[in-house]
Amino acid sequence: VVLLSLLTACGGSDSSESSGTSRFSLQVSDAPVDSAQKVCIAIAGLRLHDADGVETEQWDPLALLPTANQDGCLPAGYSIPTDSNGQPRFLYLDLLHYQQGDTFALLSNSTIPAGNYSQLRLLVEDGRENRLDGTGDHPSSYVLDASDNTLPLEVPSSELKLHSFEAPADGVASFQLEFNLRHAMVLPGHGNYYKLKPNGVSLLEVATLTTLQGQVAADLCGGVLDNAGVYL
Repeated sequence: VVLLSLLTACGGSDSSESSGTSRFSLQVSDAPVDSAQKVCIAIAGLRLHDADGVETEQWDPLALLPTANQDGCLPAGYSIPTDSNGQPRFLYLDLLHYQQGDTFALLSNSTIPAGNYSQLRLLVEDGRENRLDGTGDHPSSYVLDASDNTLPLEVPSSELKLHSFEAPADGVASFQLEFNLRHAMVLPGHGNYYKLKPNGVSLLEVATLTTLQGQVAADLCGGVLDNAGVYL
């Protein structure tokens, strides 16, 4: 009886809940891919879901950090479509610009409530279903391949769902969204569009990342290293 009384008296605290705020940052990078000149994704927003799966935080394109000159993704004669409020529907990011250790900060030191989050969602327009404003019929998300062909980039459900994480109270939650296009981007047999698979995209904590450097002997591959790759 005494034990039950103590448990009742102390029952107001839930260890799964956190108080305070955290500073949330998200940067983007890509592993090298050889089959394209551009991989342009139309980023329509960023969403956070709490431990119960409820969307609690959101950032629309104007709240995210823009790339310089739309990363060169906006073709001449076209413009970014606008929503019902006259705001840009997305911002452009060319994944091929952020390789070999280069990254782009999509969000920097945004204040969010501390605690557990069940999912981070990056909203990316499906290029098969969405078009740019202009005189032609140009997909929003697209791939410019090595033969100068522009093909839509399919993004199932127009979003990439990333795993859970914890935002520490009075701390920093800094993450890197790593696209491994050699695994994530495929061209189906019909050849009409590329597909971006979510299992080739990872959410990595920046504190656990590092960079490796080294040298490759010049006489490997008969001395022709243009298409060589180094794997760990």
